[in-house]
Amino acid sequence: MGCFVLGAVLFTPQAVLADTVTNSVSTTAAVNIPANATPEMTQFLQNRAVLAGKMAALSSQGAPDQQALALFQQQNADLLKQQVQLAQTISQQGNTTPSPMPPALRIPPNASPQLQAYLTARDQLMRADVVFQNQHLNDDPATKQAALQQWHQQNAARIQQLQQLAQTVSSQNAPTSLPVPPALRMPPNASPQMQAYLTARDQLMRADVAFENQHINDDPATKQAALQQWQQQNATQIQQLQQMAQTLSNTN
Repeated sequence: MGCFVLGAVLFTPQAVLADTVTNSVSTTAAVNIPANATPEMTQFLQNRAVLAGKMAALSSQGAPDQQALALFQQQNADLLKQQVQLAQTISQQGNTTPSPMPPALRIPPNASPQLQAYLTARDQLMRADVVFQNQHLNDDPATKQAALQQWHQQNAARIQQLQQLAQTVSSQNAPTSLPVPPALRMPPNASPQMQAYLTARDQLMRADVAFENQHINDDPATKQAALQQWQQQNATQIQQLQQMAQTLSNTN
């Protein structure tokens, strides 16, 4: 269980989220659970795999932007909170088996400078945490808790830096404006019905792009409310476009 910095870096949902982002890069289908893992460690590793799998699915179309990560955090708030609580419990549990050092750090070749800094800082703190855990392996709970508090105080700056790097990694992809569609090119042999359909579709596409760019920095809840209002305002145009598409499909 020593390969995770449970006592230091995973005490906030933001840190757990960043841990999920980075671990989704190399997550595997099977969950590697040590034979002597406690129920809390088993649950933690299973939750971690679930979160990493969801993040990998979210990242399949490219790096998620800040809004996507905010929505991910909102949708998985309970699981992220549980991870923080499990991390705190695991850090306070007794363990009679020395923790092995983490494997050599592997930084993805396409990692941004911010992600490289986060992974490096996390690796260093992980190794310091393993050293601490092994030094206090046979301490009674009260002694170990006192030593852990002292360790946190001594490493407060490093922990704070890691949390700030985690927040930077989770929000470093700023949203970009959508380009306006190119000018409509009407086929010379288009029927009147096709011309009407292409014209209506072009107008609705441009309205949709304008909406997306207008609300590009909205939080998910605000954007969802604005989207529902936009759909209501454009319900007639949307229905008309669907009817045109149906007419064209019946005439071909």
